[in-house]
Amino acid sequence: MTKSTTRPTNCTAGNVATFKTRGTWNFTPAPSISSKTTTYRHARADRVEYQQTATKPQEKGPRNMETVYDFGNKIGGARKDLAQIGRTAGADNPYRRTRRPARPARFGIYGGYGANAERCYVARYIRGGTSRGPVPLRHFASIAEARAWVEATPLPELEKMHRAALAALAITDEVCRRPVNKPRTGPDYRNGRPVSPAEFMATFRPYGVEFGNWQDNRQGALDQAYDALRDLATTVGIPSDAIGFQGTLGLAFGARGHGKASAHYESGRHAINLTKTRGAGCLAHEWFHAYDHDQSGRGSSYRAFTQTEGLRRLAVTLRGLPMYRRARKADQHRTRPYWSEPHEMAARAFEAWVRSRVENDYLANIRTPSEFDRPGDCYPYPLAEELPAIDAAFRMLFGV
Repeated sequence: MTKSTTRPTNCTAGNVATFKTRGTWNFTPAPSISSKTTTYRHARADRVEYQQTATKPQEKGPRNMETVYDFGNKIGGARKDLAQIGRTAGADNPYRRTRRPARPARFGIYGGYGANAERCYVARYIRGGTSRGPVPLRHFASIAEARAWVEATPLPELEKMHRAALAALAITDEVCRRPVNKPRTGPDYRNGRPVSPAEFMATFRPYGVEFGNWQDNRQGALDQAYDALRDLATTVGIPSDAIGFQGTLGLAFGARGHGKASAHYESGRHAINLTKTRGAGCLAHEWFHAYDHDQSGRGSSYRAFTQTEGLRRLAVTLRGLPMYRRARKADQHRTRPYWSEPHEMAARAFEAWVRSRVENDYLANIRTPSEFDRPGDCYPYPLAEELPAIDAAFRMLFGV
């Protein structure tokens, strides 16, 4: 009589099945399985072994890059292209300058005389050669009280208070933009499907598109940029294939970030970079920088910016609005002007103009004046009553 051995039907990869020819099945927990093979053993001494490939949970791998990689011509100059393992910047330069030790901070007393004889404040001393105004740390009723407080407060504590006061007054992209972009509502240009690199290139004709090594949601960024640029082309009144300036504009997602900027335009490489974490919402701003660079050559000064008639009239319009005065106030605590520069004012006015015509937070995401939380009349974007003049200037500029 030949005994038949049958595989238990309720055996899983997590148990070792001990069974007999006649009788019931007995299961004992198996030790941790380190390979993809599970072995089932017969209980008798002349046991029979057979193997079955078990399904093992896959280990968590790298983040899904969605198989979208750089396409078009190479922009060049990105960190991933220049970085070398084990080397630091300037390591081979024997004449590399070392940072000088910082001068000790000095704090002075402002006010306390003339019209402000009964009110003064303590602030860090500001050296000459800068337009930055003093940042008050604390107000006092008399100079004697202020002097006594300064002498009793340690210098590190004064410096800490100064940094906190300066941060509370600083106007940055985080202050001017909402932290979250609302979902876009508008025409479905992609028919509900992801856009391919070939379609992106054919639609806008950029000379290249690249992604940073840590840009994980590449397909999502490409889809949002596609919709935003289609909306922008409709708003400006130009064909979609003119967005890339006849193949002279590059686009990067999280590949070329530097400093604290959420996005920037590189005039030397004619490329827009949107940072991974805060780039969404700045596309219209940076595209206008690329436009004014394409039209006027550089766009880095008032003279260069006003070389064309349309841009000259736009600059004159903006300087005649209260927006210019507010931008000057926004620069009050900066070492050099930024918000009141003509090309920056024009880019922000362009954002507001686009925002008034299309709802797309990826294209332009701006806080309203009621959401702007900095003291003083320093909101650097146009107000609702200033939009009619700005609308006329941009309509004349783009012929729409």
